[in-house]
Amino acid sequence: MDLLITVLGNAVVHEGFRNKLLEGDPVKEAEKWGFRLTKGDQELLRQIFMEDNQHAGHKAELRRTLVGLETSVYRQLLCGKPCNMSVLEPQTKVA
Repeated sequence: MDLLITVLGNAVVHEGFRNKLLEGDPVKEAEKWGFRLTKGDQELLRQIFMEDNQHAGHKAELRRTLVGLETSVYRQLLCGKPCNMSVLEPQTKVA
């Protein structure tokens, strides 16, 4: 659960990471960014970030909530966006 909480915290303070989680398979995206989650954490991450027919509008509400948290956090922090303590973007391999 600790890593899942770290993923969620980074989703709050790193817009690029948050958008990737919301746009695709959140587990695959988290792995691209260097997170290795347990199977339980993977399932919870999918439940949090993926929308199904029974919960239409969930992603939009989640995005608004995370952006609101981001605004609150950055009011208190003395760093730029994304915070230099947040997750680093994955490096693309050059062939």
